[in-house]
Amino acid sequence: MERKKHLIFCNSFSKGGGERIAVNLANGFYKSNEDVILFSIENNQTYKSEDGIKTIRNPFATNMPVIGKLINNFSALLYLIYIVKKHNIDVVISHLFRANYINIVASFFSKHTSMVVTHGSILKYLNGKISSKINLILIKKLYPYATIKVFLTERMKEDYIDYVGNYDNYVIANCYDLNEIKNLSKVRINDCPFEPKEYFIFVGRFHSVKRINDILTAFSNNNLNVLLLGNGDLLEEFKNKFGSNKRICFLGEKKNPFPYIKNAKATLLASESEGFPNVLIESLNLGVPIISSDCRTGPREILKINAKLSRNKGDYIINDIGAIFNVGDTLGLENILINFNTFTFNFDCMESKVIEYDIKQISKSYLGLSK
Repeated sequence: MERKKHLIFCNSFSKGGGERIAVNLANGFYKSNEDVILFSIENNQTYKSEDGIKTIRNPFATNMPVIGKLINNFSALLYLIYIVKKHNIDVVISHLFRANYINIVASFFSKHTSMVVTHGSILKYLNGKISSKINLILIKKLYPYATIKVFLTERMKEDYIDYVGNYDNYVIANCYDLNEIKNLSKVRINDCPFEPKEYFIFVGRFHSVKRINDILTAFSNNNLNVLLLGNGDLLEEFKNKFGSNKRICFLGEKKNPFPYIKNAKATLLASESEGFPNVLIESLNLGVPIISSDCRTGPREILKINAKLSRNKGDYIINDIGAIFNVGDTLGLENILINFNTFTFNFDCMESKVIEYDIKQISKSYLGLSK
């Protein structure tokens, strides 16, 4: 059977988790000797792709504010149709909503197989904002026309059924270069104010959906150390409010966060919604347990927790690789932190839990769908 040509399409290949997974997938295809091309709406790429992967730039991309995004979207649509026909692309695998919409519309003209990968929870669009309503309309109108729809967890797929229909829906988790993460974690760092295994860590965007204030409030009530890596709209506000506390340290965004994660006692997540939080897999791969909110998708699947968590304040569930608490329950988070040293974690088990997310395994799943 003749191998199919794949194109990985995304908003960009810079910074975000979905963008990183898109590049990881392209690398996995390339290592499996598959034909693959990268193309994005914006011409940004900080995540490294294999040297032999062809990356095509959008010749009409602009950095103009507001209207620039519309120009980039429209030009990417036209250029994607052109690329598919010029390079005889069989399957376009898109990541993130904007790229997914464009992929589906382009398939009307170029007749390629459109595989759309959804990284975000539908919950983030149920806030009544105009932009959210527009996205819900686009999802409901366009997604049913996608050839294949991929969701990161079973719960996520279930949440989208009313919007995308019951057909051609599949679940494939994010993929990771587990060996590369371990290698990067060995780099020496000299700007962490805390000793190894004497601090907890948060890595991510300083955005309201992450509920970082819950983490900072919890640590304001104890004598434990917390290190926070990342940038975002709320960073300066939190630094002004909590920066005087010597046990709370903000180090900004780090290109390589893995040495900091490896030296932490546990990785923290307090989000009200997630798609498939990459930092949790990366932490387990480095033998670092997880403390996470029980948001709708992601943490439970990763931690393999099936038990029901009561809604009582202060309650939590723990297993051999981490713990979960109710979203917004800072008392539950505080109780986990206070009792953390009494918990027994299976550090050997953590590594075995993440093998299924290795780039080679996930690439095979995608290739199986596109045949």
